[in-house]
Amino acid sequence: MKTIIIILFVFLVGWSGCTEKNTTTISENIPPSVILSANPTTGYQPLTVSFHIDAEDSDGQIISSLIDFGDGTTGDETNTTHVYTYGSYTATVIVKDNQDAEARDSITIDVKNHAPSVAIQTNTTTAEAPLNISFTSIVSDLDGMITAWSWDFGDGTLAETSNTTHVFATPGQYTIKVTVTDNDGETATAKTDITVEPAKADWQITLKGATTVIVTRRQFEQLVDVYGQDWSDGDNTWHGVPLWHLIAIIDDKENGSNISLKDYTFNDKLADKGYTVKITAGDGFVITLRSQKTAHEDGYLVTNTVDGDVLPARTPRDRPSWPIHMRGDKAHQPYNIGNIITIELVGLNEGNSLLSYLLHMIQMIKEKMFNSYP
Repeated sequence: MKTIIIILFVFLVGWSGCTEKNTTTISENIPPSVILSANPTTGYQPLTVSFHIDAEDSDGQIISSLIDFGDGTTGDETNTTHVYTYGSYTATVIVKDNQDAEARDSITIDVKNHAPSVAIQTNTTTAEAPLNISFTSIVSDLDGMITAWSWDFGDGTLAETSNTTHVFATPGQYTIKVTVTDNDGETATAKTDITVEPAKADWQITLKGATTVIVTRRQFEQLVDVYGQDWSDGDNTWHGVPLWHLIAIIDDKENGSNISLKDYTFNDKLADKGYTVKITAGDGFVITLRSQKTAHEDGYLVTNTVDGDVLPARTPRDRPSWPIHMRGDKAHQPYNIGNIITIELVGLNEGNSLLSYLLHMIQMIKEKMFNSYP
């Protein structure tokens, strides 16, 4: 019995020693760490961003890294660059170690769009009704293109083309607005003001000389645009064209049958020889001037506006004025005639004939007998 107990004790002690010798310890894996940096993180498109991955693994090694740029593309380099277009993006890096553990980091990239610019160009801003105006949009977009135009003419009508025309039928003030949109949805707006004046009453003046020319209101205004001058009487400013410019249109036939109101020259030789300039008003009032006095003389100004407005129908002394009135330094009484309807060259090509001179003197005496214009 003692022998069996001793054998069992020895067996148990031996088994226990074998068990202690075969025991091993297994440690837990530490996941990696990663930091994703970017420069710049905001700016205008196209924006080039540099990325840097800073990753480490304390108990192993990094075996892979991947950047998702947030726009559907990826990269696997530690240091890399990427070009972004307009928008906001989240770039994410994923790294894995040799134990297949991973770490992530993200950064936001904001890419701005250059807003477009627009300006309005017109062929006029003020005219009488009906006013037909051409509008041109002057646009630019640094990082894209203009994809849409929207015009508002201020009278309830719209247009959607880059350049357009519009007719304003009703007098008034209008604010025209155009809004442009670029390919990224950014907009820009420009405005301009248009003044549509009431339509002026039409009139005409007859020029008689070597040829006869009917000058309409619009044609006369064109002459004023080219040769216009101002004269002030101390209270008001009158605007018109010197008389000699009108005489030059009819003092010879330099243009043949194709009469132009702009392409002409004053005939100095004929003026030196002498003829009478006869100016007639609508009520029959007449004044005459010798050609030598009117040659290149700006003091006789045939005006069509005063202080920027059309002439009044009557003067303060109730004499006719509209549509054109002689004013100027030389147009003192009785030569400041209004409501002029005809300018005629009498005795043209006759020179200083006695008859022409007598006609002029008779007219001068008649003028002294009537009330002159104020």
